Formats: sequence, C-alpha cells, structure tokens
Amino acid sequence: PTVTRYQYVCKGSSFSMAATCTAPSVAKWYTNSAATVPVTFPITANASKWYYVKCENGTCKSNAVAAAMMVSSNPPKPYIKPSSKTICSGTQTILRAYGCYGGTYSWSPAGTISGSKNYINTIAPINTGVDPIIINYTATCNVTKGGVTCSTTSLPVPITINPAPSGSATFTVDDDLLCYGEIATLTVSGCTGTVVFKNSAGTTISTI
Repeated sequence: PTVTRYQYVCKGSSFSMAATCTAPSVAKWYTNSAATVPVTFPITANASKWYYVKCENGTCKSNAVAAAMMVSSNPPKPYIKPSSKTICSGTQTILRAYGCYGGTYSWSPAGTISGSKNYINTIAPINTGVDPIIINYTATCNVTKGGVTCSTTSLPVPITINPAPSGSATFTVDDDLLCYGEIATLTVSGCTGTVVFKNSAGTTISTI
C-alpha cells in the first residue's frame, strides 16, 4: 500500500486513516502489527496511535505497513479586549485578541485586520435604526501542524452601537436681545437624540 506515515488530525475530530492500493485490492486497517484486529473508520481522535494497513484482494494480502495518527491538541481559547464596548454608529473601536500561541487569528465579523498574527480588528459598524443594536465579535486561534489546522474560538464580545442622531435640528429663541435678569426660551426641534446646549467656548450649559 501507499500511505503517508504520519497523518495529522485535531483532537476530538472524526478521522479516517488513508492509504492507496492498486485495484481491485482495497486497503484494510488494523490496530496491531500482526494485522489480526481490524479497525473501522472513522474514529474520534483522542490520542496519537499507530495503525497498520494491508492491501487485500480476497485471500491475497500484502505485508502490513505502519502509519501513525498524530493527534494535535487544540490551541487555548483566546480572549478579546475592546477599546470601547459602546460606540456611536460609524465610530471606530479596536478589538485586540490575546492568547494564541504559535498560530494566527481570524475574526468574525471582520473589520480592518492588522498587527502581528492578525490580532487587531478595527471596526466601525453602522446602525441605521433608531434603537441601539448589539453585534457579537469572536476571534479564532488557528494553529497549523502537518498540514492540518486546529482552531479554538473565543467567547463572543458584545459591542453596542448607538444610532446616530437623525433629522435636521432647528434652533429658535423667542428673544435674542435681553436685559439683565430677563429670561429667553431656547427651542430645538427635529432632533431624535438628547439636546445639549453649549456656549461659544464649547462648554455645556444648563442656564444662560
């Protein structure tokens, strides 16, 4: 039989050993070198183990060839630190992932990815509605060994996106020329958010 001596698989995955025989012979796998204890694939890969394969056609059988199922441990679960968990529509926040050793990150949903091992996800989600929305973000650690990639995904991190103020605000004052001690009424209409008054210096004020 033609067989890859070391065949890699992620721990806990369903796996079948592979070998090639010349037709009409077929590959038959065994758990012992004497090829007396057959094994049926697929199996759940929990630990590395040697298996033995023969090409068989009726009573005609080849010599057994050994091949190892190499079980790779899944990487540790990464975690995410956001620069802000509540933002306004279209405003950027930066998500940074940590804990992926020997691998690279992939993101869902993905914004602008950067940094070593793709550990930074810069997002600026849009909320076109009138109520806050929540989007869950995850980072997956991917480690490749022997041509097989094993992955572990972080817990989701919720980001709240508040809607941007909509409409065209109109500002009116009932008297723009006051004597000391007189009162004027300032009115703002057409604003879906909270009205904040500021003076010419940019300071928030409640009274004039």
